[in-house]
Amino acid sequence: MAKNPLFFLVGCSRSGTTLVQHMMDAHEQLAVVPETRWFVHWFDKRYGISEDGFVTPDLVPRLLQRHRLFRDADIGVTQQQLEHLVSDGGKMRYQDFVSILFDRYAEARGVAHAGNKTPGYVRSLQTIHLLWPAAKLIHVIRDGREVSLSIIQKRTMRNRPGKPGGRFATWQEDAVTTSALWWEWNVRLGQEAGRAIGPGHYYELRYDALVARPEAESRALCDFLGVPFDDAMLRHHEGRVKADPRLVEKHTGLDKPVTAGMRNWNTEMPRDDIERFEASAGGLLEELGYEFGVQNHSPESLAHAARLRGLFMGRPLPENWRAWNGTRGSVEAHADHVGN
Repeated sequence: MAKNPLFFLVGCSRSGTTLVQHMMDAHEQLAVVPETRWFVHWFDKRYGISEDGFVTPDLVPRLLQRHRLFRDADIGVTQQQLEHLVSDGGKMRYQDFVSILFDRYAEARGVAHAGNKTPGYVRSLQTIHLLWPAAKLIHVIRDGREVSLSIIQKRTMRNRPGKPGGRFATWQEDAVTTSALWWEWNVRLGQEAGRAIGPGHYYELRYDALVARPEAESRALCDFLGVPFDDAMLRHHEGRVKADPRLVEKHTGLDKPVTAGMRNWNTEMPRDDIERFEASAGGLLEELGYEFGVQNHSPESLAHAARLRGLFMGRPLPENWRAWNGTRGSVEAHADHVGN
């Protein structure tokens, strides 16, 4: 019987999920399947899956043709074995097929447990929980102003519009406000699903807490996963035998110990940008307990934020999707999330 996936690691883009992946992949009992977006998308679209949820023979060719995981990585299963899995008259459920792939991935690396890191699955936690109800869901949350800095810097360095810009028309008008809405959209959807799923399977890991107290936060994460703490997580930058070396090329800091202050919105973000971000996502910043950089937000900045919020095209929208009125103390911090 398949015993994996043990976990899914999710969060808004640029929130630190890659660092957590690197740390978890250093654990002697854990392996992290590289970022893979097809698990949920194909189930929703029924690609290679029958209407009643069983795999069909065309699933394997689609996997082999379209996903580098099956070309570049040793997942512990051959093409012939994949084809054999789906040849039994359509009697294998999709979630069981994927679970076997996770099991083989773990076995190929000599570990007990495998999971996946795909940040965008923060918007699909209910589907993941439906498919794998025993899986642990880890939601990494980072101060949105640092997320915004990272997103904008990354897109500017590449001289092209980023993911939010590609999907949402307001990116060109105001990248800071759009990134604030993008961050709030992801975090709120993840939290809403987490509250419905419950603390036994949903865990929030604050990035700022992790970099400030790496050992304590790593121990708490291991407790949630039901595995012993391994101090190799704190030495994730050494050796990198299990982790994909391409991660180090794409993400700064992975070749160093866990370090606080790699990015600081308070010193790196212009005051006007801080005000626009906070005017847009101040409600969530307050709920999460983050300090404000601007004490009195102008009516103009609040009106601008409300207008762009009305143009935001992310779907579905969270239940609590409303403009912040600028009044501190107008929202209550959530105390029902796990891990803080």
